[in-house]
Amino acid sequence: MAAQPITKDSTNLLIHSDNIKAMRTLTEHLGSVIQCLIIDPEKPKSKSRDAFDQFAQDLDECLRLGARLLSDTGAVFIHADDRSLVVAKNAAEKAFQAANFLNMVIL
Repeated sequence: MAAQPITKDSTNLLIHSDNIKAMRTLTEHLGSVIQCLIIDPEKPKSKSRDAFDQFAQDLDECLRLGARLLSDTGAVFIHADDRSLVVAKNAAEKAFQAANFLNMVIL
């Protein structure tokens, strides 16, 4: 089956892709219409400062793009491990302002 084109009328999309690549593509086709955005960014492969700096840059860009996609009533969920949790929270506060933070779920 061929993939359907993405439009503002598209509903219930599940996209398996690199986060930034998907966000860039979606911002070309959609406005602020997404109600729920769940991202699982690639975690740093090492504990080096460079690896965490790259993770922070990538997550900043991903969430900045995500902020353009979310509707005013939308929510974003970020999957982060214990080593990247602080970086993820800081990036989310930059993209969405700290006042919009609702809760952190730790499993």
